[in-house]
Amino acid sequence: MRDMICDFCKNKKFSSKSGLICGLTMDKPNVRYSCDFYDKDELLEQRFQREDEHREDAEFRDNEFNVDGGLFSFWSNVLIYFRNRREK
Repeated sequence: MRDMICDFCKNKKFSSKSGLICGLTMDKPNVRYSCDFYDKDELLEQRFQREDEHREDAEFRDNEFNVDGGLFSFWSNVLIYFRNRREK
């Protein structure tokens, strides 16, 4: 059993046989909240946070254009209206 603590540890390794293992003990992690060998990988955590923020921003932009027919549809209709009006 492991929690996210292992995901940001510099000591983690991957075994094709066992999956995620501790690079120091060479065993599967059995920690929940703390570990005597935990060495936080700051760069990995920062990258994960930036990716998470980017994903949230993208979801916000996607939702912004899909609310009640979407702002995109609204502005598309406005542009079509004025284009058709100019062609007359």
